[in-house]
Amino acid sequence: MFPAPNPHGSSAFETTAHAGYERIQLEATYLDASGAVLQKDTMTLHQKLMPGQEEVIGSTDIHERPGATNGQLKVISATTLK
Repeated sequence: MFPAPNPHGSSAFETTAHAGYERIQLEATYLDASGAVLQKDTMTLHQKLMPGQEEVIGSTDIHERPGATNGQLKVISATTLK
């Protein structure tokens, strides 16, 4: 789920109603079995999503991450629909 961005320009997010998002930047962190970070990547989604909408989005990234057993995604920024 993607909450609404803070209207004060902070990178923090808060949940308020608005039109949705059209560009979302994510940071992907790949972890090994012990929880150690193997690699970090950033990616940008160009898809219209509404707050609270859950969506499975396939990745075109074909790189293997040998040893990665888990991962995390963090929202870096989100551009609201106009």
